[in-house]
Amino acid sequence: MSRFKAAKTLDAIDARIHALEAERRALEQQALGGEIAEGAARRERYFAIGDSALRRRLINLERDLHEKRREQGAATVAYWDTVAAETRRKLDDLREQSLRSSWRRGVWYDILTILWILVGGAFWAFGWPGALVGAVFTAAWAPVLMRGRERTRLGSIRKGEEILRSAENELRLAEREADSHRMDGDFSATEAASGVPGGS
Repeated sequence: MSRFKAAKTLDAIDARIHALEAERRALEQQALGGEIAEGAARRERYFAIGDSALRRRLINLERDLHEKRREQGAATVAYWDTVAAETRRKLDDLREQSLRSSWRRGVWYDILTILWILVGGAFWAFGWPGALVGAVFTAAWAPVLMRGRERTRLGSIRKGEEILRSAENELRLAEREADSHRMDGDFSATEAASGVPGGS
């Protein structure tokens, strides 16, 4: 999966979570006269609601939210895993780049372009002596171009290594967050169906 597909999946799950939270806020406002703060004991508050249909709806919403947070954790891990893998692949390509002919070919394209401009322009303005000066100037400039390309490549490698470290840190954080949502939610399936504690 590409990084963009993983991000799109994650965005869709986030949007669904926001919609479920908005619905839960509205129902809590209706049933309890206000929203319950995050981390508060919803279980006890929900079972104290007199209207059984509203109680079951809130319990089912809480279960849906818990399931979506599990999906969100898995999608976040998948996203950062994809970012880290893509970054590693690009870094490997950059590290091998100077050994491959494509990098050298790029340098020679730069040199030949400058040679064409300087020699052609100097020949047009000054004839053969100007063309000779343009060729000498290009030959003197070629090592500067090669060093500039190499500096750019090394700078890209350093930046890629920083991005990889950041992606790996984010991946570890996402794995911890996903682990925290793996345990069961506050309500069982039987409690959600019956609306009473223990599902009896």
